[in-house]
This record gives sequence, structure tokens and C-alpha cells, in this order.
Amino acid sequence: MENGASADACQSVGQMPTDAWFKVPMIQKDLQLALDQGRASGVPLPLTSVAQEWMTAARGLGLGDYDFAIVFDVLARLSGAAPSTKPADDPTRR
Repeated sequence: MENGASADACQSVGQMPTDAWFKVPMIQKDLQLALDQGRASGVPLPLTSVAQEWMTAARGLGLGDYDFAIVFDVLARLSGAAPSTKPADDPTRR
């Protein structure tokens, strides 16, 4: 792959990114923009609503500083499965 970010993403499948490429609050902002536009246009966006709830759960679990891929940990906790392996607990590496 020529794109470095894409190559990094492919190498880290199954692992939490070492750097947060798109933190939970940022994806929540975009999800809310989509929900607001859908509401204004009369278009229901049920899966967007579910994604927003999962991101809210991530923040509630103290996982808001991670990349939005943390949704896997939210789903793991809801199902009783083990959470993902994360980088060292260093806020500069999130």
C-alpha cells in the first residue's frame, strides 16, 4: 500500500491503534451532525443513533480519549468478552 495510514491500519487489525486517529468526542460530534440533519430532513438514522449510544457508553466507561475503535471494548463489556489490548496507559499515546 502506498498510503502509510492505510498500511498502519491493515497491520493493526485486531489491535487498538497506538495513537487515537479519531477520538470518541470527535466521532460523536460528527454523528450528532448527521442525526441533526436527518431529523431536519425527516430521515430516520437508526444505526447512527445506535453508534452514538455506543460512543456515549465509551465515554461513560472512561474510554473517551481512545480512538473510536474503542467501540469494540464497549461491545465486549456488554457481552462479557475480554476487552482489546491497548497501548501503555500513557495519555500521549492515545
